[in-house]
Amino acid sequence: LLRSLPEISPYFSWAHADLTVEQDRKHLSEASVAATDLYAHNHGFYLVWDKAQQHFLGEVWFKVMCGLKPPYFNINYWFDTQHRGCGYAFEAVGELIRYVFIALHARRVEVVISKQNHRSLSLAERLGFAFEGNLGCHSRNFVSNDVADSALFAMTDLSQLNTDLQED
Repeated sequence: LLRSLPEISPYFSWAHADLTVEQDRKHLSEASVAATDLYAHNHGFYLVWDKAQQHFLGEVWFKVMCGLKPPYFNINYWFDTQHRGCGYAFEAVGELIRYVFIALHARRVEVVISKQNHRSLSLAERLGFAFEGNLGCHSRNFVSNDVADSALFAMTDLSQLNTDLQED
């Protein structure tokens, strides 16, 4: 996380230079509870490790948006910048998409990405998300406090998911 702060801190309010061990411990504890009893929570949270479980790679999570019936899912993620370009984000986010469509019967999966986050915009497109529109003055950079537009992408069917691993 500390290695990746320069790249992720603009997009996540919790990813700041003065993040304490206690705050991180609380974050992981809440994530563990959510992952243990999915149906008691409105989100699922997963830590991503390499296959040998030698390197922590990042986090992927979804939030169930219950305002509409059927509910839809919003996906978020971050990955250690030391391991980028290996396809880990493509693979892990793709698996999370499969999971919410198959196990949780999603009818819609969304990602909302700051227009300034070029790597995530590219990942959404490579995964097969359809661009649905711009959200004006939607995101705030948590480092500079600047406000930027966001892009809304969605998938409404698992068949949209691109399974051909591409570098990220």
